[in-house]
Amino acid sequence: MGTAAPARSWLLVAAPGPWPRRAFEDSPLGPEAGQAIVARARSQGTRPLFIRRHGRQPTDRRFAFVDAASGMVSWRPYRDLAEIAAAAWTAEDPLTDPLFLVCTHGRHDRCCAIAGRPVAGELHRLAPERTWECSHLGGDRFAANVVVLPTGATYGYVDALDTAGIVTASDTGRLFLPLLRGCSTDAPVVQAARVAAQRALARPGVFALREVSTEAVGTDRWVVHLADPDAAAVVSVERRRLPDARATCAARGPVSMYDWHVLDIAVR
Repeated sequence: MGTAAPARSWLLVAAPGPWPRRAFEDSPLGPEAGQAIVARARSQGTRPLFIRRHGRQPTDRRFAFVDAASGMVSWRPYRDLAEIAAAAWTAEDPLTDPLFLVCTHGRHDRCCAIAGRPVAGELHRLAPERTWECSHLGGDRFAANVVVLPTGATYGYVDALDTAGIVTASDTGRLFLPLLRGCSTDAPVVQAARVAAQRALARPGVFALREVSTEAVGTDRWVVHLADPDAAAVVSVERRRLPDARATCAARGPVSMYDWHVLDIAVR
């Protein structure tokens, strides 16, 4: 819980790959423009990703800007990354059906490719026009990782057998709570609080138990107030440091990691 990479919007660039470890910064499509895209994206809370069809099927060069808050999207053709870097990133059309992104970025971490490709294959079988393999999503240690747009719902440790549940939940306005890491539009502490409360209260709706307020009550401890029209909860959350460990296939040595512990959930 609490490990979804924060993002308010998403820039999806169709490119067949292979993608370099730093997908945009070292892109053969134009490293300087790729670096400009990354800088601009960071400044406005946008997550840039390369995408491709499962099996690297041919696809037109096009890019999409997806706004999580409005649920809108715009697809446009492009010739090179410089054209994308200079374009207006706007979302103008309703995204009527969810998109499924699966990290298969093997040059970033081979765990993602090994675990992600079977998941991408099964999602492609279930929803071929809405499934894309993508570059690094964050949290390689949770591979296979799946993000559903426009909500930014992020799932970890996904197996091919889980894909039907994710598709069904997403298509009916719900979250697949067993594997939910969090929604990208929430801060990490709120992600942890929401996941825990939605599981405890069996409220899987995408818009259930949204943040009302968050208060720091000590070092690495917060109280998060959540509510929707039918329920409310107050969640006490603590961030704890884990023992340093080699977290991913690509890690060369131990790294620092944290996780989130829910101390109490009070229903109002």
